Amino acid sequence: MMVFIARHGKAHRDSASGTDRDRALKPRGRRQAAFLGEQLAALVERPGAVLMSPFVRTVETATIIADALDLEALVDERLICDAPPDAAIDLIAEYTSLGVVPCLVGHNPQVSVVVSALLGGVAGMPVGMRTGELAALASDAPQPIGTCRLVHRLRLEKD
Repeated sequence: MMVFIARHGKAHRDSASGTDRDRALKPRGRRQAAFLGEQLAALVERPGAVLMSPFVRTVETATIIADALDLEALVDERLICDAPPDAAIDLIAEYTSLGVVPCLVGHNPQVSVVVSALLGGVAGMPVGMRTGELAALASDAPQPIGTCRLVHRLRLEKD
């Protein structure tokens, strides 16, 4: 089993509407997403589905990644800001049980906690996922929690 988990790219602090949901990517966030898309497109085992929260910054990030993979990004409410980690883990299980390699694009703290749980980390000590960062995880076990190994950790360095 392979799974990719990304945190949205760097976003503006505020939005025109004043709501967190509507914060858009900064130019750096778009470059981060393009970098992740290029890196994923070059892999032998690449995502077969790109799933995102409905927040503007994740939609923009996921759409750029999906375009690089020639896929359509799909909204899933289980990836909204502050959704419980179990929701994302259930989503991963749904796709991997169908033989589809998922790429989740979401928010902290969820993505950091999920990556930590999949790697077998200590509860309450999540792996820190920075904006525009992606973790590629693999496992040979049918149950991914605590059985994954980190294959790639990708992020655009200075640009």
